[in-house]
Amino acid sequence: MIWGSFWQIVDQAKKLISDFEKLVTNADLPKTLPHIQVAYIDSILVHVAKIFSDSSNESFRLGQFKTICRAEIKKELEDVENKYKDVIGKIITNRNKLVAHLDKNFYELPFSENEIIRMEKDMSVGLQISMEEAKSIYASMPRTTDKRKERYSTNDFHEDFPKIREMVEKVNEIWSRSIPFVGAVSN
Repeated sequence: MIWGSFWQIVDQAKKLISDFEKLVTNADLPKTLPHIQVAYIDSILVHVAKIFSDSSNESFRLGQFKTICRAEIKKELEDVENKYKDVIGKIITNRNKLVAHLDKNFYELPFSENEIIRMEKDMSVGLQISMEEAKSIYASMPRTTDKRKERYSTNDFHEDFPKIREMVEKVNEIWSRSIPFVGAVSN
């Protein structure tokens, strides 16, 4: 049951990622549905977080799946977790604090430094003020050096998207080699 249920979660995440790729190449769809990117981002965050969550409420998460895997499969999955730990942490943080429900102090969740710089530039151009003025307005925004604790913006998600896609593809590929009867030969 764990094996098949885990695959369903991974498969749903793969499908959402594939749809998102099509969405970003279709210039007309966001004109008709202006919030479609945010809807897909939120959905991807929820489904990918199901895979990597350490919550006991996620009965079919990776942690549970690893309990039924052969040692070499478990090791490969742990390698994926280690390689993508920052992205995984950011996904889970955003799912837990902004997407699945809104934490009381969600506003304390900092944007990335890149996003703050983008916001400063947008403000400078949009309000026709100097960069120094824009920077002084954003100076009090919370900042972090830990990517796992950052709030996703659409731009940040696009930057992390190749890693997210690769991570889910690797988990799926490892899952496919974990099939209990693969390699079993009956005489």
